Amino acid sequence: NPEGVPAGPQQQPQAVGTGQVKIGLILPLSAAGNAGLAAQSMRNAAEMALAEFQNPNIQLLIKDDGGSPQGAAQGAQQALSEGAEIILGPLFAGSVPSVAQLTRPRGTSVIAFSTDSSVAGRGVYLLSFLPESDINRIVDYSAGIGKRSFAAMVPDNAYGNVVEAAFKQAAGRKN
Repeated sequence: NPEGVPAGPQQQPQAVGTGQVKIGLILPLSAAGNAGLAAQSMRNAAEMALAEFQNPNIQLLIKDDGGSPQGAAQGAQQALSEGAEIILGPLFAGSVPSVAQLTRPRGTSVIAFSTDSSVAGRGVYLLSFLPESDINRIVDYSAGIGKRSFAAMVPDNAYGNVVEAAFKQAAGRKN
């Protein structure tokens, strides 16, 4: 299923913890396929991390963006109006600008999970594996063992576009 296609009903906002420091967590919890599964795992990881600490002064404001930029903006707006001091998420590059549009005027930082470095900027940081470094490492290794021709099979989606651009750039430096 494509990005932004809901797998189920929008999940209700949830608050985890009772601390004074409020953190918005925007994930595609109701999105179809792997996106929804990844979001559920990330939410579980965040909840487990909170549980590791003895009474942390943190409250997680969990918002379901359904995998869409509109949903991400709505979740960010809710989290900000509830007092979020920082936003974690969204997961998809296409949703980051709609969140940043709301957080930048307030000076609230965003730590997005996108692998597309082009969405990072003033007040927007990425916590992810950036494909550029993997591609560079693979091409450098291949060139180092004498390979001179390069080919790649990439998915036909936004991630594939990022990988393809990085691959063309890395391979171009070696030819």
